[in-house]
Amino acid sequence: MPSGYLALLRDRHSETGRMKRWLTLTTLHDLDARFKLMDRFEGYRQVLTLSFPPIEELFAPDEAADAAKVANDGLADLVLTYPDRFVGFVAALSMLDTNSAVAEVHRAVALGAKGFQIPTHILGRPLDHPDFEPVFEAISNTGLAI
Repeated sequence: MPSGYLALLRDRHSETGRMKRWLTLTTLHDLDARFKLMDRFEGYRQVLTLSFPPIEELFAPDEAADAAKVANDGLADLVLTYPDRFVGFVAALSMLDTNSAVAEVHRAVALGAKGFQIPTHILGRPLDHPDFEPVFEAISNTGLAI
């Protein structure tokens, strides 16, 4: 887990609330624990993604787009820092602001994203809602997977 994104989560979510279980899964946010697990499998490498719950459920609408940027910057940095461990990353998007999500698609591609992670609904709104069409069009134009 990128350290900047982890700091944002800890600042906004109680360790006794929604994130309590997540914080006990150390391989999700502690590189030493993750590397120890990975070392059990010779030649094992990973493609990084954020774990759930999704950004839209963790941050207010005015914070979610920035949280996605922080997360994607951190994931890209981990890939650059540990290329022997991580072959790439799948970018996070906040679908709460379509314009910001489209901009982040382009920014994430420039960072080296291998694809995009989108939850199955956005705060109860289905992904086929017309508001999300520009995001899916932008992703489609990249040729990368969701």
